[in-house]
Amino acid sequence: MRSVVGMAALLLAALVCMDASAMCGGGGMVSGGGRGISVSGASGARASARPEKKLDKAALPAAAEIASLDTAVFDRTVTALKLSDEQLKRIDAAKAEIRDVLQTLAKQQAEARGAYQKSADAQAYLEAARNVTSTASACKNYDPNRKFESALMSVLSLEQRVKYRELSRQS
Repeated sequence: MRSVVGMAALLLAALVCMDASAMCGGGGMVSGGGRGISVSGASGARASARPEKKLDKAALPAAAEIASLDTAVFDRTVTALKLSDEQLKRIDAAKAEIRDVLQTLAKQQAEARGAYQKSADAQAYLEAARNVTSTASACKNYDPNRKFESALMSVLSLEQRVKYRELSRQS
């Protein structure tokens, strides 16, 4: 019985010493190079022994699907529309611009999802989650085919528009 009380007292003394060390920043006393004794900084074992609090992140849903540009109807009707070189150039520029936007959206979505996975603290996590949501929304809302049709209609003359609509209904 006496040894149990002695062990409990020894354990209590050790805990008190560790708490005192922690209150001082865990540094304790260090020799100051002949100028007496000074207290060291907070680099004790207690500070590094504390486990890092891991951030619990929600699993990401599947990446938003990005619509693809479908110009098949236009490609079938291009010869019948008798487009000028200037019109073809403007249509090709519109296609290139739409493809660039699609690539940018895909890249932004991948980067946002990667930043979300790498986020380490709550602030970065929330910002990354907002970014994932906004890029997914941008991907879902971008309609490359509607954008192409709009660009195409701005390039075609009235007669060419009528012809295009007739030919696209037949396809």
